[in-house]
Amino acid sequence: RGADVLRDLRCGWPLPVAEEVLAVAQGLIAAPRRNRFTIPEARRLLEAAASAHAANPPDQGGKVERECILCWAPPTVRFGCGHSFLC
Repeated sequence: RGADVLRDLRCGWPLPVAEEVLAVAQGLIAAPRRNRFTIPEARRLLEAAASAHAANPPDQGGKVERECILCWAPPTVRFGCGHSFLC
């Protein structure tokens, strides 16, 4: 199954981002173990994907508001997107 089928459309990730995240996830669980990505390698790949596909949020006049780093949901006690570890 590909990223086009597995991605959560509510997150608003472009398909290329979902494909890169899926490739990293698959690389972390590859068999045999010697073919798996290392954690530093996976982090480097995810950071590169984030940089390459960074969105430009609207200017908020210097106001910094907390938001989910995965889907940019506004702050709540628990984000409606379901993310809680990163939010």
